[in-house]
Amino acid sequence: EYCEKHVKEICTDYYNDLVEWDVINEILKHRIHAEIYGLDTWKDQFAWARKYTKPGTDLYYNDYAQLNPDWIKVLEEFIATGADFDGIGFQSHYDGGLPTIPTIIEKYELMENYGDKKLKVTEYSCSIADQMLQANFTRDMLIATFAEDDMTGFLYWGFWDGANFAAYSPFFDKEWNLKPAGEQYIDLVYNKWWTRDAKASTDAEGKATINGFYGDYDVTVKVGDKVKTEMVAFHKGYENILEIVIE
Repeated sequence: EYCEKHVKEICTDYYNDLVEWDVINEILKHRIHAEIYGLDTWKDQFAWARKYTKPGTDLYYNDYAQLNPDWIKVLEEFIATGADFDGIGFQSHYDGGLPTIPTIIEKYELMENYGDKKLKVTEYSCSIADQMLQANFTRDMLIATFAEDDMTGFLYWGFWDGANFAAYSPFFDKEWNLKPAGEQYIDLVYNKWWTRDAKASTDAEGKATINGFYGDYDVTVKVGDKVKTEMVAFHKGYENILEIVIE
């Protein structure tokens, strides 16, 4: 009863702000609640979150050590409860020895065995003094994550050395100088993964196709001296067909 009340209070206070929520975090390490009340307590917590959040809010189970056999066992126990959740969060703190990128990809692909769930990097950190090593790993990590079909996001767990839970953040030093890892992020997101100035001519049926990255677009159509511009969103999971009529 107390747990449901707590969930309800959070959902009520942040009802219009919540778009996704790590409802359960680190049950690999913190199992005392389930040991006392049984595994169905995990199911109950997601049921309460679903009941009190705004429709469409994504509910995540967030954890670490996804290649650890103990974590696989916990995940299987969790899924077996029938918990209603949307995705799995990867904490992704790399503040010591760095894994290989194939190991990262293996971790992502392993999730294909556990249902059609969204995936998200929820707490990325790379606290390494060597800025070039930090930049190269961050770049490769971003590329590997971006290439995974089920990935929905990549959240940095701190970005400035002046206020970071680990010693070295990826983006800025204490004087707000942009680090090489920050430069890699900007290059990938705003250059390599950003569609600009794409052009196409319509065929005899008035149709045209453009290959681009998902996002918000200003689409301008010109017929003779008539011009029309519309701002539209092309997002994953949709047909992404736009019809513009010029009269």
